[in-house]
Amino acid sequence: MDGATVVVGCWLLVFATVADYGVRRGLDAAVGDAVAGAALLALGAAGGAGWVARSTCDAGRALVGLWLLLAPLLLDFGFGTESTLATCLDVALGTIVAASGVGGRLRSW
Repeated sequence: MDGATVVVGCWLLVFATVADYGVRRGLDAAVGDAVAGAALLALGAAGGAGWVARSTCDAGRALVGLWLLLAPLLLDFGFGTESTLATCLDVALGTIVAASGVGGRLRSW
């Protein structure tokens, strides 16, 4: 999953610069996605290179996935038509990343 983690991290970094997150309120949602993308990129690279234990990378992926799932609610994306794509992407990627992190963690036991 390390290669896919790097791809998802890169996608989030790019998406954060070009996406419309709706009306900006509170914390900036694009910054949240960029930080999550950078974290996934670092976890994927560190896990793939063997610098960090795979179980640690799996736990980190699960936490970042949970963040992506909760980000639309916590960062108040606005839930208007302009933020629909950003909301759907965060929820979908958060589900996939969290499930892969939890699944990887369970496999390592």
